[in-house]
Amino acid sequence: MSELRVQWADPEQAGVSFSRVVRPWCHEQWKAGKQIAVHLCELEAARSAERNREYWGYVLRPISEQAQIAGIGALPEGWHDYYRKLFLGYEFTKVKEPGKKRPSVKRALKSTTKLSERAMRTYCEQVRAHAATTFGVSFPALEDRQ
Repeated sequence: MSELRVQWADPEQAGVSFSRVVRPWCHEQWKAGKQIAVHLCELEAARSAERNREYWGYVLRPISEQAQIAGIGALPEGWHDYYRKLFLGYEFTKVKEPGKKRPSVKRALKSTTKLSERAMRTYCEQVRAHAATTFGVSFPALEDRQ
């Protein structure tokens, strides 16, 4: 699967990039008999490594140390899946499998890696609020983070 990602900050940059990069790439794909899907959206800041460290260390670690469901706790990875199910849900894709006339629908948990900086910040706030109110988890002050 071939993929092309471009980011444009202004119309001039978009025009140059479109003619020099996007258009030739599209022609290559069509020449190879492939179809193309286009998704355009507002450019948001990519999620920082610091936000990722905060999520795993400041959000999930205290939850894994304090929270339990039916007397059973979980590692941060388990809480990660729990909260993805709760707040992000699933994405569904159709897959044409060999020997089947109709495509199968595959379900997978949505990934936090696809969240922008702003969306990840909101997600972390949701997780902290839920853990605090539902499980009584207390989080260290920001300056106490490791």
